[in-house]
Amino acid sequence: DVSYPRFSGATANFSAVNKAYADAASSGTKEATPTAEAGADLDQQWSAEGGYALHRPGSDAVMVQSNFWAYTGGAHGYGSVTCALVDLRSGRFVPAAQVFAAGDQWHREMLTLVTADLARQFKENPGFDDALQPARLGKMLREDDRYCWQAGQLQVYFNQYDVGPYAAGPYTVEIPYAKLRPFLRTGGLIN
Repeated sequence: DVSYPRFSGATANFSAVNKAYADAASSGTKEATPTAEAGADLDQQWSAEGGYALHRPGSDAVMVQSNFWAYTGGAHGYGSVTCALVDLRSGRFVPAAQVFAAGDQWHREMLTLVTADLARQFKENPGFDDALQPARLGKMLREDDRYCWQAGQLQVYFNQYDVGPYAAGPYTVEIPYAKLRPFLRTGGLIN
């Protein structure tokens, strides 16, 4: 059971965005459909669910939070949350680097904020110590699908195994826009 958003309207051409979501849904369902090579003759049930939530972080933007979970016969299921910001004026995806002001100060600030919050979370819900190394975490913070722009705050998602074991579950870092305001692009999508 997979659903995905479809954008329409006269403000922009959303065909590339719509194709990306349709292709991702198709790929996810193919991965979760048993084949003969996967042992489809075994007595087990596979399942997959995909859905989405929409958020409005600004008047000209929609943030799509895609959720996917599947079980394909292993020790446990697997899931993920990915996010994408859509500019309603252009009909295109907007990477994090274009939400923030030019330069790399935003990335250094994100690294500082996220490292501190994950270190705090690891005290109660232990994660991988090496996940907090600046080079490794900095690389993950360059991945646009982690940034879930919402009204009033940014949520940064880390799925199972990204920064901790499967049993720890996903980690989320919430950052109010008040802390990010100096690093956001003037006149940008996030307001």
